Amino acid sequence: RRCRLCRFRSRRLLTVPGMSRSAEARYELKEAAREAASAPQYWFAAQQQQWQQQQYALAPTSMPSFCGVLPLPAGVGAVPGAQRSYLRASVNFTGATVGLEVDDPQWRLTPRLETHGNKETFNLNPLLANCVLNHEYTRRLWEMGESFRALVQEARDQVTHVEPWQRGTQRTPSTAFCLLTRFFQIGLHEGHVQFLLDSNSPYLRCLGYLYLRYVCPPAQLWPWCEKGLYEDHHSEEALVGSGSPLTVAAWLRGLLTDQKYYGTVLPRIPVLIERDVRVRLSLVDESRRRALKNAAHYDRLVPGTAVKAIYADEANEPAWYDAVVDDAPPEVAHKKKDFAKFWVTFPEYGNTELVRIGDLDLDGLLKDDEDDEDDGNGNGKGGRKKN
Repeated sequence: RRCRLCRFRSRRLLTVPGMSRSAEARYELKEAAREAASAPQYWFAAQQQQWQQQQYALAPTSMPSFCGVLPLPAGVGAVPGAQRSYLRASVNFTGATVGLEVDDPQWRLTPRLETHGNKETFNLNPLLANCVLNHEYTRRLWEMGESFRALVQEARDQVTHVEPWQRGTQRTPSTAFCLLTRFFQIGLHEGHVQFLLDSNSPYLRCLGYLYLRYVCPPAQLWPWCEKGLYEDHHSEEALVGSGSPLTVAAWLRGLLTDQKYYGTVLPRIPVLIERDVRVRLSLVDESRRRALKNAAHYDRLVPGTAVKAIYADEANEPAWYDAVVDDAPPEVAHKKKDFAKFWVTFPEYGNTELVRIGDLDLDGLLKDDEDDEDDGNGNGKGGRKKN
């Protein structure tokens, strides 16, 4: 009796009254696991702090970064199991970190891109964020430091598609999204994003647009994407695994209009902004149709030619105005004439703008040509007697 009573009393101290034996066992296991998991974290955190104090005391004050010190990246605290592995890697790290200030002085002069949403998961789907931040490749990118050039070179060498998951799997994140998450963690400046969008690699351009789609405020999304929708039609690439190769412009259209993206969910765009984006996309389609039509009359756009052109600014919606071509058409390849731009002057306002060929209306010029055609009897094409 005494032994049974002692066992009962000791069990009551560890468990809650009324629990079954199986529930008691589970409770004890959870308590033991919680204690075992928390102790190493405190030890690693204290060890990392000790390392930092030693390195700061020994390193010269002129050094912008120190060997053996790696700050934990954003987001790992919200992912189970990730913080422990990152802390262990931080303590054992023996390389040298290179920050944005040292690596990218010309881009650092631009302001840091404004972001919105969740600062821990970067607006990624929770499942995708969990898989990415727990993946070994993401931790290896973190150990490379914050060098933007090194990450860009890694993307050039390793990225073969921009889907969120590795092809043939549903729980292994892709190389592109691991690199994208590392860009989220270091926080890109506007110059970094512009470099990605102007790159000659379609995969780097797609990474730039994905960065904007996830963390850029929705109201600021269109100015960044407008150029790509108008001009990025040059070549088709295997950007995604399913379907036929796409141009970056066609892929970007889906990124702005669809909420689902190859097995994950994109951040929601407010309804009013989404409607405005769809209206602007229809204007892009009309501009592309006019560009293909106007390209046949490319050589007719000489200085002094009267046309109509679209003009818009922050205070005025896009509208047609009378304009005059200022410069001779630039020399471009035949296949790129529908992407040409012309300097035109708006006589009503006196300002000069660079306008795409798709934003020019040549109906008046073509109508004058029809009136000047002669049917052989001194009459115009419409049967009118020419003066």
